[in-house]
Amino acid sequence: MFITSQLCLLWLHELASKGSSEEVCDNAGLDSKWRVVLGVGSLSERLKSLRVQLSYLVAGLITAAIVASVTPSISTQKLHNYTPQVSSGTPYPLDFCASIFSSGQPPILGGYYWDLPGGKRMYVNAPGGGCPTRWAVRLAYGINTASPAEFAYTDSEVHVHASAMGAPVTIYSWRPGYSSRLRDLMRAYNFEVINTTQCVPVIRSNPISCHASGSLRVGANNLTAISDDGLCTISAQLLANPYTTNTMVKGLCTTGNVGQSKIILGATAMYAAWLAFSMGDQDNFDAISTAVENGNYSSRYVVTCDVDATNVYTFRNVTFSTRTNLNGNTALRLSAEGDSDCERPMHYSTDTSGLLAEVAISSWQLMSENSAMDGWFDTVANFAWNNGPHSIRTSFAFSNSRNGLEDVLGVTAAMVGAYMNSSTIAIPATVVVANMRVGSGYRYAVVFVLPPVLAAIAIGALTWRLLRRNDRHFSPNSIKCPRHIRSTTHTVIGQDLGEAKY
Repeated sequence: MFITSQLCLLWLHELASKGSSEEVCDNAGLDSKWRVVLGVGSLSERLKSLRVQLSYLVAGLITAAIVASVTPSISTQKLHNYTPQVSSGTPYPLDFCASIFSSGQPPILGGYYWDLPGGKRMYVNAPGGGCPTRWAVRLAYGINTASPAEFAYTDSEVHVHASAMGAPVTIYSWRPGYSSRLRDLMRAYNFEVINTTQCVPVIRSNPISCHASGSLRVGANNLTAISDDGLCTISAQLLANPYTTNTMVKGLCTTGNVGQSKIILGATAMYAAWLAFSMGDQDNFDAISTAVENGNYSSRYVVTCDVDATNVYTFRNVTFSTRTNLNGNTALRLSAEGDSDCERPMHYSTDTSGLLAEVAISSWQLMSENSAMDGWFDTVANFAWNNGPHSIRTSFAFSNSRNGLEDVLGVTAAMVGAYMNSSTIAIPATVVVANMRVGSGYRYAVVFVLPPVLAAIAIGALTWRLLRRNDRHFSPNSIKCPRHIRSTTHTVIGQDLGEAKY
């Protein structure tokens, strides 16, 4: 408003000092110019005085330009000083979870092992408190069977895409007993971290392959399942009678090299039907179901699953995003989509036998459910097929999964591997954080300086022209027009210039 009023005064001085009284009286358009300067001119008069109108327009835009140029906006900053800690995949240094035992040492109670050269053994303490295998059931309830193409599973409220399955938990969450560097990073930047990207191992394909084969021995209150190659035998004493009700036996055995094992499941009656259903075997499900409905409990079904984690890991640039749009909602997301393959970090061990051992035994807890009761695979049943109404699964997290059973077991294996926490190392990562800045930060924002600059030029030009004139002693009251026009022209010109700005 102040600049506009100063322009108005300068335009009034410009008109008042423009010429002699004869020029004033002879200029038929001078009255219209006065009205335009004072803001009371008609539209046609304003169009004839574009210089005045443009100067007022520029002055009016000054406030808007200043506000736009200093309004805070959100920007991002990329940092390279963040080094998350992840497990190197090596065996645990102590006799814990997955460790190497020397010859002659007693085995871990309830553990699984592989023989190594030199008389040593790799043991996995599956029941060990705090070991990754103890997380299996809890983690399995995050599996997404409805839309695995969007995300394979959730963990700690993070939606993990299939491209990032098995990525270390420490890059997207913090838990007791695990690295807290992500938490420290979030606190340092007031939880304004947009994403972090780091090169970590992920599972690229399902390490578990299941097929309907093997044999089942039925006894009074006991079942024995034998794999198709005879290398794995699992027996169970049950409270239920396999001859008269639904029963199941299940378990796993180590085979071959570290990271390889077999899972065997055998069932009777209606449990056999549901085991077939988990394999996508609709024909056997229907046949066994019909037999049970007719009072025939002699139906059997056996599944053997081969586990091989030795060649399923690869390194990818995995991004943990805190502000991903998922179905219209802001969500935490972990993904490695696109061309994300990367080289193994410098300090990452080439010996990942500890990780491979944990993944091979990852189904231990799932296979232990209801083992002394009727053997029902409770957790697996929630995800091996679609519930409500029941239907065979046709979409999977792994591209090489062929049925719901092996997909559930494979995704669980990936999640268990993510919780490996031995021999942690620091790896490089990039972080993008949000911050506030003055202005938009875009190059086009330079136009915001034009209104004040143009207004300054206009004021400077009018002032310079006024000072150059030789009529410094000119007084608008001295202009004398003929009597017949004095009442109009003199009235406009004779106003006090100090009041004109109002």
